[in-house]
Amino acid sequence: MALELIVDEERSLLQARPRTESCLLLGRFDKDETLVLLALWRLYDDEISTGSQEAVIVTVDQLWAALKVYFDKISTPEKSQIEACLARIRRHRLIRTLRPEGMTQAGEMQIEILPSLARVIPFDDIAAWQQRVEQYQPVKDSTEDGEVVA
Repeated sequence: MALELIVDEERSLLQARPRTESCLLLGRFDKDETLVLLALWRLYDDEISTGSQEAVIVTVDQLWAALKVYFDKISTPEKSQIEACLARIRRHRLIRTLRPEGMTQAGEMQIEILPSLARVIPFDDIAAWQQRVEQYQPVKDSTEDGEVVA
């Protein structure tokens, strides 16, 4: 198995990551999990780019709102489905979740997006992220005055 060495000087971290072309250890996610991962990556990148904080923590409500903005033309997971997606993503150690004391609704659950997410889904920039997002957008049918066909 061929490995690629990733050096993160900001965090004094070395990571050995399998090269995708020579490794069958890659995770597979369903559509909902993929959309959640893409939204989490974007939320993480936006926060880190501003340099405002080291730990990136969002709530399920914030994640759900981001999904609706980023993927406005396709059906995204409902709030009730997001928790199942987060459980699988958590098993891959890409996030941590915390239920605050006195939490009354699932939307209040906090999600810490770990730096490992940015390393296992290595987009060079927002343009590369947008290119991946376009794969999940419905295709426009040129014969129907710009209407979207799902």
